Amino acid sequence: MGGVLVDLGGEQPADPVDEGVPSREPGLVERILDRFSLDFDPALDATRAVVDFLHARNPLGEIGLLRSEGQYVLISGPIGADSFRTTVEAALTNTPVWDRYDRTRRRVSESLAVTALERALDSAAFVSSFEYFAPRAGTETVALGSECGEPNEVGDLVEADALFLVEDVAICLEVKGRSVARAARRGDVTRLKTEIKKILGHGADQARRLESLIQENGGVWRADRTWLDLSQVRETHTVVAGLDYFGPLGVSLGDLDSSGLLGHGPLPWIASLHDLEVISRVVDRPAEFLLYLRRRTNSGVAKHYRGSDELDLFMLFMDGGLFVEDDPDEIHHRYPRTPPPTRTARTRFEREARPTFVGTHTDPVDAWMYWIEGSNPDETEKPVFNVDPSAAALVDFLAAGKKPGWLRVGADLLALSGPTQRKLAANVERIVQRTEQDLNPHTLTQGFASTHGYLTFFARTMPPAADRDVEASLLYTYMLTKKHQVGSDRSFGLLLNPRGRIEATMYMNHPSGDDEALDELGRAIGLKRTWKKPKRPPALSKKKRKRRRRR
Repeated sequence: MGGVLVDLGGEQPADPVDEGVPSREPGLVERILDRFSLDFDPALDATRAVVDFLHARNPLGEIGLLRSEGQYVLISGPIGADSFRTTVEAALTNTPVWDRYDRTRRRVSESLAVTALERALDSAAFVSSFEYFAPRAGTETVALGSECGEPNEVGDLVEADALFLVEDVAICLEVKGRSVARAARRGDVTRLKTEIKKILGHGADQARRLESLIQENGGVWRADRTWLDLSQVRETHTVVAGLDYFGPLGVSLGDLDSSGLLGHGPLPWIASLHDLEVISRVVDRPAEFLLYLRRRTNSGVAKHYRGSDELDLFMLFMDGGLFVEDDPDEIHHRYPRTPPPTRTARTRFEREARPTFVGTHTDPVDAWMYWIEGSNPDETEKPVFNVDPSAAALVDFLAAGKKPGWLRVGADLLALSGPTQRKLAANVERIVQRTEQDLNPHTLTQGFASTHGYLTFFARTMPPAADRDVEASLLYTYMLTKKHQVGSDRSFGLLLNPRGRIEATMYMNHPSGDDEALDELGRAIGLKRTWKKPKRPPALSKKKRKRRRRR
């Protein structure tokens, strides 16, 4: 067994003269080492020790040192890295200072989680420690709509740890600043189930409670009985951040969901504070983080992917590998005006929608984190998201100044495969070249439907002498009618000058539905269908059938 040996026996040498390093008494150092070490016990039965280990009773799980006769050997990571909190909490339990420590632990956990999300989204939290009215048991969510006269009569005052509003995206954060019970850590199934419900299930219910009010009522009632209008929100997510490391339990969101331990409703993203902190430091774009939330919760990834560490999945995502094809029949059912599913699409979905275990992918992020914290002497580049440069340039252009639709459209563009991103860029370049050649405006329309929504992408080129406002108005009208025709939930448009420079961007996110005025406007401008149903093969004549039978 390798390790670092520390010997405190015999006479201690004098401390070196260094004004920047305070001296420590040997007795104090020894007490610290004793707290984080385990003595050899010759009376311990070896068989019993092995059986305990197999039942997850590992005395070295929270101890980093072994000691014997004043000598200490380091057997794992540096003491204090992972074992400090659990060791201190064990000493504070059932003492007069525990309640004060518990309050501080909860407050610090919430602050760390909010700070990490603010970094990932490049946006401050809309509100923290937010009190609002939630429906009482047996009361429908709609009872607390904007027309509710007395919210205190049908609802109870509850608190959310934080709410983030970034354009039309809302993220509800719930932080569980408590430790998993030791019995649950040791594998006690009954206690583990209880802990899952208390920490993960309760946190998910609290976050979803706010999410459902936003989705169904378009707002919430504050503690002072004023209405907070959130009708602009089109996409919601819940995040449950925990002080403890959840390991494979937090990764297997699909299994947790099917077990019913997380309650009922949209699947939340569950992460430890450590993983949330690392992820927030690695992502370069808020759109990357939103896409990761989509992949981890509202896609086949939650159902089919397994692993031992959240960061393994995250690094696979950064490399472009965390992806499961959407069910083409489900997408067509959700957006019936999209082209019917093909046999190829169904085959691809069946091939990819299978259990996938993710191995270790964290070496690059480990090396970078160790370098920035000073334990790795070799300068290491930060991992970056695998994206085509043309798509990255457009996403960054939208994020600069936070143009309308920058977050959701940015995530939509990053979600496209590399070949699709390059094809889209080539198609945009092609209409620019056509305008250069014939001096006429040209348009491009492409649709991208998925479980995360249906984006229609538009581009229009301007002739050299064209009026910018007129061309923008024509693009707006075309986007408005086409979005209605295909039934997409959001549209994004680019107006380009003859050199391919972006003159204007447009974003529409109003809900689709029946609208006779838009139907008439589409007919007036000569709007054509983007796609046509495949034609049935022509019926064979009797002569041809007889001829084929003879063959």
